[in-house]
Amino acid sequence: MVIRISVDEAEFIFEHLKYDKKTGKWKGEVEAQTAHYEKYRKPLGKPQMDRKTIDKLIALKGSEWLEKGTLKPKKIEPRYVSEFKQSEAWLKFWQHHRYAKRYLAVMKEVFKLLENKEPMDYTRADLEKLRTPMIDGRDNPLYLPLTKDIEEHIAGTIRSALKVLPTTTTYTLDALKGIKKRPRGTRKGWWLKDDETKRLLEAIEEPHVLLFTVLELQCGGRPEALVRHTKTDRIRYEKNVIEMYETKRLAYTPRKFHPKTMEFVKRYISDMNIGLGERLLPFDGMYYTERLKAYGKKLGIPLLETKGAGAYILRHTFATQACEHGVSLDVVVKQGGWAEGEVRSLLAHYVEILEEKMDRELLGVVTEKPKSFQEWIEQFIPIWEKRYGEIRKITLKK
Repeated sequence: MVIRISVDEAEFIFEHLKYDKKTGKWKGEVEAQTAHYEKYRKPLGKPQMDRKTIDKLIALKGSEWLEKGTLKPKKIEPRYVSEFKQSEAWLKFWQHHRYAKRYLAVMKEVFKLLENKEPMDYTRADLEKLRTPMIDGRDNPLYLPLTKDIEEHIAGTIRSALKVLPTTTTYTLDALKGIKKRPRGTRKGWWLKDDETKRLLEAIEEPHVLLFTVLELQCGGRPEALVRHTKTDRIRYEKNVIEMYETKRLAYTPRKFHPKTMEFVKRYISDMNIGLGERLLPFDGMYYTERLKAYGKKLGIPLLETKGAGAYILRHTFATQACEHGVSLDVVVKQGGWAEGEVRSLLAHYVEILEEKMDRELLGVVTEKPKSFQEWIEQFIPIWEKRYGEIRKITLKK
């Protein structure tokens, strides 16, 4: 029996396992598998280690490790995160329950950029640094070259978070006033061509990422709506519907899918042993954005690497391709989860009207028979079915 992993990897896995003396069995295999993926595989864009590999490692080295004495699982986090959690501001943000997660996610990055300075002590000069491309000789990830300023929604979150702190003054917050918006229409080109979509589906190595991509291409929902609130008890197979929660509407809204997609969903749930009422997808939207960006880099699809794009590329792809293949705008708005009356926003930011469509509908110029949206989806079905058959055993339920 041969296992091709390094000694460091083996020790890391055993540090996340726990031996139960009463039953004589090892526990924590899933946690060890996930921790190993985050540290060793994810940075390289590789899939998770097979669960069977961990079982083999336990069989080969388990007794040897017991002689050394098992260690309790330890959570490893960057030093700046630990220091941020010890700051006075962290508790203030956390107590603001409604927006706590959003505040903490953004302010954690600000804390790092400003060299771990206590947020309670931020000055106007500190916030002005966030609007520059470089901070103390390092690239500023919050800076958007297109507008030559910090991202507007990020600046809004920083302002809202700092208002929670008693030491923040209006003069300090004025440093983040007048943030430039993205020019209208700059995101219209954020959609994948058919050949790029096919290459992406053929390259995906994790079943849940494949399912996420397939669902997004057909519904164009916000990534967070798909991953956070979509649970197995909200699936209606007889109607080809999956209900997704939309925060703008504060309600679950039905999304229609191709029958073959519903078969894929049913098979995935069975293979991954997902129970009734459990989440369909295991990770948050940022995870899927990172994975798609990694595939974009690997495949040479620069759109997937675009700053601020990631998983939203699939939302834009749905909007443009649905309109190109005959779906009316009101149906696109409903299927994509946009608020009623957002047709103007849809046309301004998401849908690129192709020249071929204009020639076809205005001049009657038809170079080839246009496909329906159903036919457009059906060209990808053999690709994702084949790919899922190849990778279905790679990722187990988290």
